[in-house]
Amino acid sequence: MTIIGNLSFHGVTNKISVYAQTSLKGNKMKVEGSFPVDLKEYNILIPSLLGTSIKDEIVVKFTFAFDVNQ
Repeated sequence: MTIIGNLSFHGVTNKISVYAQTSLKGNKMKVEGSFPVDLKEYNILIPSLLGTSIKDEIVVKFTFAFDVNQ
């Protein structure tokens, strides 16, 4: 499944498209996925700790679990 939407951080909104996996067991559905976020695209300054810079890109992982009526 592909999820298309908007992601907002620090007042900046960008369109994203995320591939997610779905599973259904009985009446329980789970949607899982992950996607990279380039922090520079959201005007987020990257701090350095003791001279070591943090990566410009993070990975957001998600899991949604819910009941479905059949």
